Amino acid sequence: MYQELIPHILNVSRECLSNGNSEVAIVAFEIFDELVESAVPVLGPSISSIVQFSLEVCANKELELNVRNQVCLSMM
Repeated sequence: MYQELIPHILNVSRECLSNGNSEVAIVAFEIFDELVESAVPVLGPSISSIVQFSLEVCANKELELNVRNQVCLSMM
């Protein structure tokens, strides 16, 4: 069930970032962080999309530094 939600979470996060609502992206990465630590392998098929989105956010100099830092820290 979670695997089906991941693309939607990424799309909403992208849209919110473009609208200046960075809190949603931070929450999304907190969700991904929790799922990574899950005993059940949930992120497997979506990991490349999550990493790609993370790299986009980390490299986007138009976003606030705290947002980029939060996302980059989530990747570690």
